Amino acid sequence: MRDIRQVIDLTKVYEQADLKIRRSKKRNKRPILSKKYDYITQPKEDGYRGIHLVYKYQSDSAKRKCFNGQRIEIQIRSKLQHVWATAVETAQIFTGQALKSKIKSAKESWLRFFALMGSAMADWEKQKIVPGTSDNKENRILELREIERQESILSDLGTWNAAIEQLGSTRLQGAHAFLLKLDPTKGQLEVIAFSIDQLMKAQEQYMEVEKAYEDDPRVQVVLVSVDSIDALRRAYPNYYADTTEFIKAVEREIS
Repeated sequence: MRDIRQVIDLTKVYEQADLKIRRSKKRNKRPILSKKYDYITQPKEDGYRGIHLVYKYQSDSAKRKCFNGQRIEIQIRSKLQHVWATAVETAQIFTGQALKSKIKSAKESWLRFFALMGSAMADWEKQKIVPGTSDNKENRILELREIERQESILSDLGTWNAAIEQLGSTRLQGAHAFLLKLDPTKGQLEVIAFSIDQLMKAQEQYMEVEKAYEDDPRVQVVLVSVDSIDALRRAYPNYYADTTEFIKAVEREIS
């Protein structure tokens, strides 16, 4: 949605419709709202914000009753919240870090970076900031600026954008995975495509190239599947705009 007001208004539409169904004769024939997760009034510690509505499917149709009891989740986010989510999804794919997992297996600095940006965006929307981040805006900015200086996350995001664009024009027939060597300092990207029967070779080559650059932390070696890139595009159709907006948002905050 365009802004936080629209998120709240749309959520009310769903909730009022659910009350209407519960009071009608169709209450056992239509999906009903079984749970609401409000990550705006109670943001996640990783910085995620939005509203999730979980429905329980119900139908008296003979063809559809096999789905009865299944859960349907609707996620409602503001543009800013979605921009944040796109950046996290991108970072997770390209770094291999489990930034979204309940069991965090990612660099603490990256996790902290996204939590701080979650608070920045919450502050812009005049909403509750992310737990564990400072109530003092100046302190948050100083911490965010230092992490960016150490990790060069903005540079990485820009390079990944170039990688996605390159892969879009390098869709070799039969490609199932891509080995990427990204050098943000030189603005260079090398792409090698592998077919499905070359996955073992792809893994071996990935390990060789990664070892060759283990003393140069700025060079990123990534092995990504075509499926994961396609999933990224499907989930975030405005990918380029979203990641560009996130980069601008970070620059706005740290400047």
